[in-house]
Amino acid sequence: MSKRIDKFKKKLDGAIRGKLFDDQKEFMIANETKPTKDLVKIEIEVKEICDQAPPLLQYYYIIFGKECYSKTLTHAGGVLTDEIAILENKWFMRGLDHAYLDLIKEIFIKINPFIMDVSLLDSNDRLT
Repeated sequence: MSKRIDKFKKKLDGAIRGKLFDDQKEFMIANETKPTKDLVKIEIEVKEICDQAPPLLQYYYIIFGKECYSKTLTHAGGVLTDEIAILENKWFMRGLDHAYLDLIKEIFIKINPFIMDVSLLDSNDRLT
């Protein structure tokens, strides 16, 4: 039992805590730098999109953009599209304009319209 107490006391020692912090400092800075730059970029882009929106609501558009960004960290493809649609509906119900929400959404989801080539249906392999 005394070994555990000694080990715990060492963890509380300021010099040891400082050394542990110094060892991890570069990793922590690298871990935090990219998301911080991304969030600043998102905030600037959303402000440019919503420059004509009421100033009081611009803050909420920025929150919507940051929420969309957080979804991109954990989801992709159709799931990401669904999650952002849920967020868009939430903020629309709170009074934000769909036009601005759609423009912000396009930052995170590149919308490619579905184009059907009719010639693909004209072959011997089609189902009857």
